[in-house]
Amino acid sequence: MPQPVPHSAAPLAQSARLALRLPALLLEAQQLAAGLHLGEHGRRRAGAGDEFWQYRHVQAGDSATLIDWRRSGRGDEYFTRQTEWQAAQTLLIWSDPAASMRYASSADPMAQKRNRADVIALALIELALRAGERAGWLDAAQPPRRGVLQREGLATLLLADRTAQPLMAQPIPKGAKVVILSDFLENKAALGDILTAATAAGASGAVLHLVDPSEAAFPFAGRILFEARDRETDFETQSAEALRAEYQTHFAAHRASLMVVAQKHGWPFISHHTDRPASEALMLLYHALSEMQR
Repeated sequence: MPQPVPHSAAPLAQSARLALRLPALLLEAQQLAAGLHLGEHGRRRAGAGDEFWQYRHVQAGDSATLIDWRRSGRGDEYFTRQTEWQAAQTLLIWSDPAASMRYASSADPMAQKRNRADVIALALIELALRAGERAGWLDAAQPPRRGVLQREGLATLLLADRTAQPLMAQPIPKGAKVVILSDFLENKAALGDILTAATAAGASGAVLHLVDPSEAAFPFAGRILFEARDRETDFETQSAEALRAEYQTHFAAHRASLMVVAQKHGWPFISHHTDRPASEALMLLYHALSEMQR
């Protein structure tokens, strides 16, 4: 018979689990971020900064000190040299740690909603850090930081047990971008709470609703025992297919109510089925956040 793990050994067991998950999730997230075709960065525009962006023709009112004489000397026209606008943004992410997020109808561990959400969150973090932005977790006490060397520490915080932590462990900075990743089955109220706090802080963001394909289609038939993790709300039916239409109606209503909350605050609401590539969700989130910075 397996022996219970002594209380003093619990932290060691948790560290071992983190050590196993961390490299795989980090690698998956970095590959996902690397595969995103960024094109022109959404933050690019003329303004105060050190990085060269483009030349433009001299316009009325431009000071002679702005003229780039080397470039202008190549022809008969005068040009000024524009630098790229730079302002460090702050990205805060909440990846729902609820038990319902651990569900997967597929044997692929990366299709589990929690793993999929964490990979997408880490890929967003990777992109933000590469762009020189500050990044962090909404439910972590550590303030958002910049620099790619932060990625492993942020990944460790994400994979730790966060079920007892407050939803928002820090104030949302003005102008921050916030991303919420959840199935909203156990934490539906979290959407309204985060959106209200973000709006009050002058922040904006996007919502990713994660859905396992079986949760949307309800493909079950015949005698089925649906087991709850708490074992107190198990449900058994002799004809699961007879419940399909009613279930799908309730599921559609659940999704519609989430969309209403997001749209009320002007946030993009993106549904992602875990049988689809993670790159699809990452691309939609990235472009949604980029559009907010134009």
